[in-house]
Amino acid sequence: GCEFFVMYGQTEATARMAYLPPSLASRYPSAIGRPIDGGEFRLDNRTADGVGEVVYRGPNVMMGYADQDEDLALGQTIDELRTGDLARFHAVGEVYEIVGRNSRFVKPFGLRIDLDAVEAEVRSRLDTDEVAVAGDDQSIMISAPGGDRNAIESMVRARTNLPTSHIVIDTTTSISRTASGKIDYAAVASVANSDARSDCPTTPTAAGIIGIVLGRASVSPHDTFVSLGGDSLSYVECSIRLESVLGQLPPDWHLRPIGTLQPRPRPRRAFATIDTTVALRAIAICLVVATHMHLWFFPGGAHLLLAVVGYNLSRFLLPIEPVRERVNSAARTIARIAVPTIAMVGIGTLLGATYGVGTLFFVNNYTGPASHALDHWHFWFIEVFIHIVVVLSLLLAVPSVRRLERRFSYLFPLAVLAVMLVFRMEWAWMGDWYNLRFRTHGVAWLVALGWLVHRSDTTPKRLIAAAIVLLVVPDFFQYAPREAFIACSLLVLLWCREITVPRLAVRPLALLASYSMWIYITHFTIWPPLVEVLGIEAAYVPTLLGGVAIGITVERTAALVKNAAASGNAARTLSLVRIAYPER
Repeated sequence: GCEFFVMYGQTEATARMAYLPPSLASRYPSAIGRPIDGGEFRLDNRTADGVGEVVYRGPNVMMGYADQDEDLALGQTIDELRTGDLARFHAVGEVYEIVGRNSRFVKPFGLRIDLDAVEAEVRSRLDTDEVAVAGDDQSIMISAPGGDRNAIESMVRARTNLPTSHIVIDTTTSISRTASGKIDYAAVASVANSDARSDCPTTPTAAGIIGIVLGRASVSPHDTFVSLGGDSLSYVECSIRLESVLGQLPPDWHLRPIGTLQPRPRPRRAFATIDTTVALRAIAICLVVATHMHLWFFPGGAHLLLAVVGYNLSRFLLPIEPVRERVNSAARTIARIAVPTIAMVGIGTLLGATYGVGTLFFVNNYTGPASHALDHWHFWFIEVFIHIVVVLSLLLAVPSVRRLERRFSYLFPLAVLAVMLVFRMEWAWMGDWYNLRFRTHGVAWLVALGWLVHRSDTTPKRLIAAAIVLLVVPDFFQYAPREAFIACSLLVLLWCREITVPRLAVRPLALLASYSMWIYITHFTIWPPLVEVLGIEAAYVPTLLGGVAIGITVERTAALVKNAAASGNAARTLSLVRIAYPER
């Protein structure tokens, strides 16, 4: 017959900051409720799921901290209290729910782990309150006196994706507590200095590597690179990092559950195998920059990249289910390309380039003037890429079309190629044969051809695809060296999914391939001033490296901002900055 009020507070706010109305207790049993009269909450640095640090403001907030006698004369030094608690707000009941502590998050090898959540799950599974979980950015430590070590290990691995070597379990020592009866997590963490940690390796797991590259805080052993939203832009970096840890990867590793990617030791040799698309992308972007700089004339790199786009769309975008996830993945890929392109168009315009308004909307290859010498043709490749991804995503969002594509995995791209070849005919030139090679309908056949090459997984299919390559590539550009380069490159990709290169060349090729998009969109702005100062020959390599450097800087900065928003921890963010930019 009594009303029970759950209350929440901290000593620094005279012990009380919130209460839970009894009428809401059964609906929100884990909530702290609403601010007391005269007080207010806000959530700082919210994550995507609405969790942020609780900051309290009210007349009951203390005057400040006194470290010496003189501090007592300072008067009011603070007007709000940063609690260090993480909470979310439930709009329906207008109540707050504490979900953890700011200081109770660790990130071993890129996996963001909520120690409170792990502790709560272990307690629930073991049906005991005698559980404490501590950790750092290498391992986590669980103290559970009398618990089943194997059961604890199994549930913690499932929850965190950490390997056994990074999970330290103590089932014999009683949990240390402070004088106030709270768990002494520092004592629990002291296990880190014992022999139990002595054999912990510092090698990241496959899940950790993929999580780092894709910016995923949580990666399950059942996930795949593709299901996590991986695309051709992140594939290169991910594969190189994985091979440095696990050894040679299977060709279809991006489709396999991450938990199955285990180390495959091999002797270190002077040569290494890499994905053929990595080499082709690196070579193609080098040729694109050299041709545009007038260092030497070797066209065809951008059109080869279109075929590689089709190959990679078949690998990374089309396997994704359901349709919503596939469309979301396509949208993310487009955004990763569109946003920096718009930025570079703006910078180029400020520096005197004559880009049209259509460039900002990625339609200038149709709306701009016909002269191919004008700046508006610079980003035709980006425009074609975006058009293709949008159209393909919408087309395969139709259930009947998707069923056909899945059922006839080889015939479907073959049919698409046949349709796209029709648009090479004179009636589709739009009165401008020369610029047909820069317009989406005129070069979409290259994307379809790359798609077909990827789907050619048997010798008969490869023979058919090879014949098609030799049939459709010649005469389109009316320049034999360009056509020979594209055809030969596609034949190599068709018959050799991996190629052997000197080990020393792996990292340079990976960097060029990983940041080929950044090199493409930045080189128009970088090379002209460099040529004036250094000359064409000396400016070539700095132009390539400039694109790589800009790409790395933007990606690292974006990751830092994302981490800062997720953690709300200035000290942690500063440490990440020091790690990312040690030379600064």
